[in-house]
Amino acid sequence: MVRRWLGNVAVVVTSVVAALVVAEFAIPHIITLRNVGASFTVYDPVVWNRLKPNFETVRVTPDFTMRFSTNSLGARGAEPSGPVKQPVLFLGDSFTMGYGVSDGQEYPALLGQKLGLRHGTQAPLMLNLGMGASGNGFWLKHLQTTAVAVQPRLVVLQLLQNDFWDNTVEGLYRLDEKGELVELPVPPPRFARRVQTVVESIPGLANSNLMGLVRQAMSNDPGFSIAGRPTQPGAAASAPAPQRLEPGDTLTLKLVEAALRKCQAERWPVILLSVGLQAPQRAAIRQVAEQVGTPLLELPSRTERPDLYFKIDGHWNAQGHVEAAEALLQRIDALQLLPLQVKSSP
Repeated sequence: MVRRWLGNVAVVVTSVVAALVVAEFAIPHIITLRNVGASFTVYDPVVWNRLKPNFETVRVTPDFTMRFSTNSLGARGAEPSGPVKQPVLFLGDSFTMGYGVSDGQEYPALLGQKLGLRHGTQAPLMLNLGMGASGNGFWLKHLQTTAVAVQPRLVVLQLLQNDFWDNTVEGLYRLDEKGELVELPVPPPRFARRVQTVVESIPGLANSNLMGLVRQAMSNDPGFSIAGRPTQPGAAASAPAPQRLEPGDTLTLKLVEAALRKCQAERWPVILLSVGLQAPQRAAIRQVAEQVGTPLLELPSRTERPDLYFKIDGHWNAQGHVEAAEALLQRIDALQLLPLQVKSSP
């Protein structure tokens, strides 16, 4: 009896394993997977999520194959040769992180290369803390902690239409009855984050087509998505254009204003960089930037310049990052926002 039971169990296990192997190879021929590869981020009790430090992966999508790595700071870019002081600090989402392009092709790295050719050893370090699926509360968390520690020479804040959604689901800030920002305790790890830990403990599973399919299915439910997003990255570029500000948009406007005023109070030069905002949000952000006195650089949307974006994914392609870096350098030069002389430490 026991032998027959064990035999049945062995048959079931073998059948399941065989089915999973067949599914792993069959899935790409049946379903277009948006991405396959390990997760980029880990939970952080201070800023909620951050890129994994000393991390390397290859992400494969129908549009591109991306080689992606981070340094010991959990930032995309080369390992700093010493303590990081007075860098150019980049805060933004997947566009700043450089989702879609391989290491060295993201616009912060390209800007660093241009400044390096121009100024040699006097050129500042690029500290790219961009992270996909993050909102503007993420900016404030870093401005209150990381930026204070490194005292940046210039801060670049990149804004996307998706931020207006992200800020409502992250739970890092809310508005009180008077419409003022209230900072909330950093939420605990979500269920999907705990699942991620288990998945990554099994060799090869995180990079499998099966997990790519699961991630794609779960991404339609913000309650299960690690990122807390209802759609794939960059999807806002093709979403229907709202005709007016939504009720929750005020939170984003307050967060952007608070971030700009934090930089102003600390005397950190800052550029606000927006990508693909819809008309009502674009007008509102322009007003905030004008009120605070912050330079605003508006880059072409996917509709305006489809040649700068991947066709399916919706992020900038390599040429999109080249043009973003050049536009940013021109604005820095025009406004003389990047002094090469390092300020003395207080």
